Amino acid sequence: MVGRMDDGKLGDVMIESTESQFATEFMTVATTAGEVDLKVVEPFKSLGYIDGHSKFVEDGKVVAMQSGEGHKAIWLVADPKYSVEATANGFKLTGATGTVEFTGAYDSEKDLAGKYLGEVELVMKDYHFNPRPVSLGVTWTQLTELTLSTSFGISAEEMLMDSAAQEIKKTLDFQTIKYANAAQMANGIETVEFDAEKAATTKDSYYHTAQLIGQAIDRVQDNIYNKIMRGGVTAIVGGPEAITYLKLSEGWKDTGRQPAIGAYKVGELNGIPCYKVPANVIANNELLTTWKNEAAEGDVSIAIGTLLPMFSTGALQRKNLYKEGAIARYEDMKALQPGYLGRIKIDNIR
Repeated sequence: MVGRMDDGKLGDVMIESTESQFATEFMTVATTAGEVDLKVVEPFKSLGYIDGHSKFVEDGKVVAMQSGEGHKAIWLVADPKYSVEATANGFKLTGATGTVEFTGAYDSEKDLAGKYLGEVELVMKDYHFNPRPVSLGVTWTQLTELTLSTSFGISAEEMLMDSAAQEIKKTLDFQTIKYANAAQMANGIETVEFDAEKAATTKDSYYHTAQLIGQAIDRVQDNIYNKIMRGGVTAIVGGPEAITYLKLSEGWKDTGRQPAIGAYKVGELNGIPCYKVPANVIANNELLTTWKNEAAEGDVSIAIGTLLPMFSTGALQRKNLYKEGAIARYEDMKALQPGYLGRIKIDNIR
């Protein structure tokens, strides 16, 4: 950057290095005792090395990197024990005792054969869904049907079939959550533990401690992201005590609350939908988290393949003046991305 005078005013002009105009790619290579020979190592030998963007890494940690471009580039080191010197054909890092790698830039436009283009392997996997029925039958007498119809104007068949459908939905919800719960236990994602008791060394109350529950959710997101480099929390399902504890947070809202039947939505915590289930589905003090990739419809933790949402036999009349019927749902489920599932354990809930 240089200064100049325009109409008596001082201004600045950016001088851009021609090297910045190159199409650059980066390549990491091994070193020999901390030294890299750019006249020997590919792709720098064939495609040319671009100075100003390099770094040395020891055992996965950056210990030296360049600042600036071209002949103005200088080396910055993470610790005084390290030093970088220019050799006849490259650079040498001294002070390192571990495995050292060198990362540098080269002009990718010269790679006409595409020899050094980066590659990503995409693997397509088949998932076979084997739909099975979840069915429920109901039986009622002719007298029941006549009494409900004449006295209350209620259809016994419609009432009983609707109740059976509700039971099937509840059963399937619980089965899916139990399946996801088991998948999470096997995926290796660390369980985040949160202590709800107030801190003994501070003046924070039980209520103030509850405001920190968002940090536990963020830690779950970080654990998932660190392991598979994507993922987070877009929904929470929990046991009764754990979900009730979330209501202490100032970020809680009763948005979209549903009737307390089966697995039902209680509200949202900082925009994340929260659902409550009995303690025999998820432990009283635990939260199961899941993530869905909004950019890809099929990128989910648990996928449910439905063959037929609902099938009904209709009412069947028997000669003993009884009627019966059955309804069923045909589906199967698979854990496509169990790594999207996380768990929070809340201790000392009052």
